[in-house]
Amino acid sequence: MTDPIVAVKRIGQRAAPGVLVCLYATIALMMQKFMGAGTFGDAGVIDYHIFHLVGTMIREGSGAAAYDVTAFAQIQSSIVNDGALMLWSYPPVFGLVVACLSLVPVWLGYGLFMSGTLALYLLVLHRLSGDWFGVVLIAALPFLMTNILTGQNGFLTGAIAGLFCLWIVRSGRRAGLPLGLMIVKPHLAVGLSVLALVSARWGVIAVAAVTVLVSAALSGIFMGWGIWPAFLDGMQASGEYLSQGGFQLFRMTSVFAALTSFGLPGAVALGLHVGVACIALGAVVAVQMKGWSARRITALAAVASALVSPYGYDYDMALIFLALALAAPDLARLASKAECAALVLSGWLASGYGLFISLAELRSPNLPSIGAFGTILVLVLILRIFGRAQATAETAEAETAPA
Repeated sequence: MTDPIVAVKRIGQRAAPGVLVCLYATIALMMQKFMGAGTFGDAGVIDYHIFHLVGTMIREGSGAAAYDVTAFAQIQSSIVNDGALMLWSYPPVFGLVVACLSLVPVWLGYGLFMSGTLALYLLVLHRLSGDWFGVVLIAALPFLMTNILTGQNGFLTGAIAGLFCLWIVRSGRRAGLPLGLMIVKPHLAVGLSVLALVSARWGVIAVAAVTVLVSAALSGIFMGWGIWPAFLDGMQASGEYLSQGGFQLFRMTSVFAALTSFGLPGAVALGLHVGVACIALGAVVAVQMKGWSARRITALAAVASALVSPYGYDYDMALIFLALALAAPDLARLASKAECAALVLSGWLASGYGLFISLAELRSPNLPSIGAFGTILVLVLILRIFGRAQATAETAEAETAPA
């Protein structure tokens, strides 16, 4: 009789090529969709269009205006008048990326960006998960489709964070390079940074600091030093917009968004959000003090990073699947069928709920945000399974110790 674990692994391995073909076919279809539509056209506006627009503004010397809510709203409405407003709050370092992408037409830039960053993310995911890559790929499918259909940068940040996870479990300072490059979305690197600090990886921290300083300097040189004050003002404006309910909460995955969508006052929701984030980060510190393996601590740090920012979206959920990839060996040995199923469903909830609502055209201001519950459940389940693994290892050591 075939071992169920082996059977699941084989299913994942056989399904992986088909899933990859579907992902890249979707990218090709999206490219075709935008090929004849111009910069903004009847094919619809996705997040990548905003990347292209801001990249063009940066090349023309008006990048700072993208952080001005009023000015950027006027620019958007002059191009497409669909009533939607997309704010720009990315750090200037990401502005360098979109400026390069805007050198080519939208359809080509989209194709290059999505196919290239998807390949990088999947390569890192494969290195982390090994034989379990197919299973992790299936678990991550809603997240992967969300990024492709929105043209977001989740594959890029996922690949960078994945390199950190891959290298931090080994010796050396090179993990500091991807940690520093997470300045493109620094709120997703808080848990990873805490891990570097509590594990006393001073070389990693030093390399990360140099990487941040160099990339920030390059941004100032190419876009003007005023871009950084403009960015800080844009962050404040985005925070106010979020507190006023300006964003689509059902697409968001933070505890703050979830509690706000259920009617809690903003101050209370934010307080509880901070509490959950502190618990998640505290778990990273606690297991480091207990001497858990680097692989397990890194998996927890990845999930904790996804719970830190109140401004979290479904396209930021790459971190969850990096954690599942890191956890795969322990899951195969010690997780029950129910726990494995719950982990996959939790990942789908965190990264696929917004996609389902959008595709089903069920959008409504009153829709709840429930993605955060999926992320929390992933954290709880991984902690439970890792705790079991640690207890098993400690028991084995005690039994083999000399009397």
